[in-house]
Amino acid sequence: MKKIGILFGMENTFPWAFIDRVNQKTGGRDIIAEPVLIDKAE
Repeated sequence: MKKIGILFGMENTFPWAFIDRVNQKTGGRDIIAEPVLIDKAE
């Protein structure tokens, strides 16, 4: 399975709509989109 990581900041509408649309189109088969979580930056 391939993942598309979406990194975003203050903008909160487009990234979630894009993630939902990608996951809807692929049905979770081969590609999945999800937000990137950066736990710690040094």
